[in-house]
Amino acid sequence: MRAVLLLSIAGIAAAQNPPPDSLAPLEQAVLKATTDWQGLAKDLEARIARMLPCDPKTKAAIDDVSKASQARLAALTKYDQAALATAENRAEGAKRLLAIETGRNTEVIADKLHADEALAAVDAELADLTRSASVQPALESARGALQQTLEMLKQRLQLARDQAERRDAVVDSLQALAAAYQARAAAVKEATAAFEVERNKWNAYYAARSQRAQTECAITAGPAPAAPPPKPTAVPQGKQK
Repeated sequence: MRAVLLLSIAGIAAAQNPPPDSLAPLEQAVLKATTDWQGLAKDLEARIARMLPCDPKTKAAIDDVSKASQARLAALTKYDQAALATAENRAEGAKRLLAIETGRNTEVIADKLHADEALAAVDAELADLTRSASVQPALESARGALQQTLEMLKQRLQLARDQAERRDAVVDSLQALAAAYQARAAAVKEATAAFEVERNKWNAYYAARSQRAQTECAITAGPAPAAPPPKPTAVPQGKQK
């Protein structure tokens, strides 16, 4: 019964939240972008080392890796945003279910209390009727009917107890589920914050690498040659003094 109950909880949670594989396309996009970036970045320095500082291909190579890095970071941003939204959505769904089931506990406890009170009252009445029937046999049929009522109340009380136990199992499971989803959402938020730091570092690195290439070109090219002095203008012969 507990296994069936837990499967029901999982089914309700799944119905209220997007399926886990909704992140799959974003994961594939991250993997592809990362592979493309790593393929260009791993031998960037080796390729640039074979080029002259002012070779236009140097800047193009750095720009290509920088663009691949930007594409990877953009893919990671989309994935992190979707993962965070999914985690928060699932955490909220689990909290709603927990609130519903906790509210139902009040009904279950009230049912059990009423059954206990009714059982005690019928039990006391049956004891009195049993004593009376020993003196007045005509009361035996009434005693038998009351005995059947007592058995029915016992069954109801046992049912209420079983229901309370199952309800406790549901609440415990939902508490664990809500805590797990909340922990996942917190972990995704932490990873997102760390990713922002990584994004800034990579952007700064490629900007510095591009600036370095420009500086190396300026140093090796040397100062621009000075412009030749202007030639003196010839004075016409008739105007000479």
